[in-house]
Amino acid sequence: MLVFSIISIIIIYIFIKKSNLNSKLGSFFKPEKMMSIDDIYNNKKVAEQKELDKLLEKINKKGYKNLLPKEKERLNKLSKN
Repeated sequence: MLVFSIISIIIIYIFIKKSNLNSKLGSFFKPEKMMSIDDIYNNKKVAEQKELDKLLEKINKKGYKNLLPKEKERLNKLSKN
């Protein structure tokens, strides 16, 4: 009986944590068909910011002159947004 109670408590705890985690992550795990326009826009902005951060980190480490022409073009486009 005690083992059954402990297992039940563990299952309930995992269920609560999982639902709490899903609410915190929001649209991160939603399939694109289920995403709202705002979710799609926000995910796009996050991805663009990460890409911009990578380019700026490369500039910080190696300098602007070492960027490829495609990277320079992308940097200009991302920095205008």
